[in-house]
Amino acid sequence: METPTRTAASTADFTVDNVEKALHQLYYDPNIENKNLAQKWLMQAQISPQAWQFCWALLSPDKVPEIQYFGASALHTKISRYWGDIPAEQYDTLKTQLFSQIALFASGSKIVLTRLCVALASLALNTMPEAWPGAVSEMVRVFQEEGTTVDGRARCLALLELLTVLPEEFQTSRLPQYRRGQVRGALGREWTSVYPLLQQLLRQADSPAPVKARALKCLSSWALLDVPLSESEGLLEAGFGALNDPELFDAAVEAIVNAISQPDSQRYLNTLLKLVPQVLQLQDQLREAVQNGDMETSHGICRIAVSLGENHSRALLEQVEHWQSFLALVNMIMFCTGIPGHYPVNETTSSLTLTFWYTLQ
Repeated sequence: METPTRTAASTADFTVDNVEKALHQLYYDPNIENKNLAQKWLMQAQISPQAWQFCWALLSPDKVPEIQYFGASALHTKISRYWGDIPAEQYDTLKTQLFSQIALFASGSKIVLTRLCVALASLALNTMPEAWPGAVSEMVRVFQEEGTTVDGRARCLALLELLTVLPEEFQTSRLPQYRRGQVRGALGREWTSVYPLLQQLLRQADSPAPVKARALKCLSSWALLDVPLSESEGLLEAGFGALNDPELFDAAVEAIVNAISQPDSQRYLNTLLKLVPQVLQLQDQLREAVQNGDMETSHGICRIAVSLGENHSRALLEQVEHWQSFLALVNMIMFCTGIPGHYPVNETTSSLTLTFWYTLQ
């Protein structure tokens, strides 16, 4: 049989065998023209009606990750871009199949797991709140159930991956404008299912570092949905505690910065005032990092201080009784501005503060 890319694509061509041949050609054929032909053919295959048949077969455990990844990507493409083609009576079946596949890949290829999570996230966004009310609470319940062959840690990481990609998929989704408002509201109401899980994982002393890092990344993702700052106060406190752990530092910085940078966070003045002393307590760690030439740590801490000052200087300035705290924050940001070295060779922090000084004028 001819290589699929050498023939005009017809519906008969889009079989499991032909998809595998085209993928092999894409990854391993040294000829650039053949690679390009394979890529074009695979893009057609991915949006074809036959994709519903071959995508599940490509996810078979005996396939290599490149093939499994294409199967998962085809699923996501069909769900996110051709949702209208799926009959309503098939929603539950599709959801069940995706849950099963995610459970299977929880201990398998990370890139395939992520793609399957994105596919289920897209399904959730297209069905909530009408066809799938309580989508997030069901996700949490399904992955917390015992009696599965997948070990607890792998199950927990798979759940965190799913909860992390859900808000990210919302940000890039093709939902109509009227639906975006509905779905954003539904996601906001589901935060009550996410918060206790993250709090438990971040506060448990025996939680492994990879689990805590994933929990912080999940918090960072949900913060972009404008989750009320007052409702993530306890998690941010855990985030500040995680800054002492090198394995968690980057994830903690990202979560804190995302949370305090959201426009809506200005409404929660009491929470912001509680955050100021937590930021100021990082000054010793900042000075030590600068003395040791630890650019990554000094950059991360300065990002937090600058984000708080840049986004909330007006609100904090108006709190006359807290002027000393605000002055201390300004001095901390001034320290960041004056970190020795030549930008960007041996310091990358001073430029972070420019917008803050402009805002403060």
